[in-house]
Amino acid sequence: MTILHQFNGTKYTVVFHDSGHLEALRHGEPWQDLTGNGLILSMLQDYDNLKEQAEIDTQQIECLLNEVEYLRDKLSKITSICNGDDNIPILTKQMKDTFNNLN
Repeated sequence: MTILHQFNGTKYTVVFHDSGHLEALRHGEPWQDLTGNGLILSMLQDYDNLKEQAEIDTQQIECLLNEVEYLRDKLSKITSICNGDDNIPILTKQMKDTFNNLN
């Protein structure tokens, strides 16, 4: 699996090829042969894993924000029904219905 990441904008690119060759490019041109440099390889793999996890976390956050918005909307509808004690039975039924619809 080829791993490629750019740093400092696009000035530097570090590439770990399927063949095991590790190299650094500067402005897209070959710059340094890093093959055998375990530190750079380890850092590149860690960076790759962190970037992948960040993408997963971002997707989960977006899902949670959508859920919060959905629940906020439901709560707004429920509270708009409650104008006084006369509406408590209606509110209780609405809450039960909303809860049942969530499941």
